[in-house]
Amino acid sequence: MELSEIRQEIDTIDAELVKLFVRRMRCADRVAETKRASGKAVLDSAREAEILNHAAQAAGPDFADDARQFFSDLMSVSRARQNRKLAR
Repeated sequence: MELSEIRQEIDTIDAELVKLFVRRMRCADRVAETKRASGKAVLDSAREAEILNHAAQAAGPDFADDARQFFSDLMSVSRARQNRKLAR
């Protein structure tokens, strides 16, 4: 497979990831509103640990550490968004 073909596949995957990212951020917005109504904190360490463990297991041993990092970064972005929403 040529480099250009691999890059084209990556571009296709990235387009799908962007759609999923936007969908996840919209969910984060709804979570922020629910937390505002219930008075809960944005950070839920137990929930985040659960997500990281699930991602690592789902990714398998070759990608477990990378999956943990990816989801950790994603949740950091989500928390920042929720904090901005709650500050308004």
